[in-house]
Amino acid sequence: MSRAVGLRGAVLAAAALEYAANHLWLRHVTGGAARHFLVCWANDLFAGAAILAWADLLLLWAGRRPLPPAAGLALTLAAALVWELAAPLWKPSAVADPWDVAAYLAGGAVYLAVRALSVTWSRKAGPPVV
Repeated sequence: MSRAVGLRGAVLAAAALEYAANHLWLRHVTGGAARHFLVCWANDLFAGAAILAWADLLLLWAGRRPLPPAAGLALTLAAALVWELAAPLWKPSAVADPWDVAAYLAGGAVYLAVRALSVTWSRKAGPPVV
């Protein structure tokens, strides 16, 4: 498995684990500001990173280059707007929250930063030893 696939897979796995842990346990055992963050924005933060990791993985499998940062943030913004503006139209319990959009974008930005650092580190490490 290449480092490129590994990073994206790790981000997707982390997002899935965070969602499950948050839904089943974390938000029930925390209080105060930490609980508020977990209930309101943690899943959105990880979703922003997962959206870009999934898109990059699909592009990698298709033999394409990963999304440039501006396109990645635009994709994350589009997904956030769909979930925050369109979802309340078909799901009555859904609530539009502009801070959720910010959380999606922050997650996407963190993913892009980690991806850039991973590429830089890979170049410095040189080719893998076989």
